Amino acid sequence: MSRTPPRGTIARSALGWLQRLGWQYLAPNRRCALRGNPATPVLEGRLREYLQQLRVGAHGEQWPLDADGIAQVLAAVVQRSLRRGTQSGSDALLTLLREGVHVAQQRPDGRTMEVVVPLVAWTEPEGNHWDVTSAREQEQPLRDAVPRVDVLLGYVNGLPLLRLLCVERDGQGRWGREEAAIALHCRGQDAGMEGCTAPLLLALDRRGGRHASSG
Repeated sequence: MSRTPPRGTIARSALGWLQRLGWQYLAPNRRCALRGNPATPVLEGRLREYLQQLRVGAHGEQWPLDADGIAQVLAAVVQRSLRRGTQSGSDALLTLLREGVHVAQQRPDGRTMEVVVPLVAWTEPEGNHWDVTSAREQEQPLRDAVPRVDVLLGYVNGLPLLRLLCVERDGQGRWGREEAAIALHCRGQDAGMEGCTAPLLLALDRRGGRHASSG
């Protein structure tokens, strides 16, 4: 598998920081394979892995989600993440994170009941999949007087929750500031990006950075 690391100093430092916290670097080709449908921002394959290891329960009993339950969760997440407009898609994703996904599930005794499936194991961080990858298609290329901005995307159980914009040097070797990352983000919003975006945004340069969140 190809492991294409971030190119810039700031991006490599940010990646190292995340890896020390337990995030796993995901090569771009592996990210594409896990996405399945290129139109969705969700890593469906990774979310499926999380759901397959999950246990739901009621009245003191626990059991794994069946194939139909997993399909219901995947359909709900993908459909809502693709809502027209980034804000609408992001709001829908945050609602699912807070409330979980309601699905019909068959109990071991054959009876059917509704259960709430959490998309993140909030009380057991080690039970989640933490992935970070480079997003070359979202980056700002290096130009003479414009710094390059490398983009890292962070996923929890396949859900896009973190976006890091890492400001590097310009074509004359001068370090950029976080304003370049903010400008890149705003251009993407103005261009009418479809689907949800990560609710946590970090704009980093070599001196520090800024953060923003939604929800």
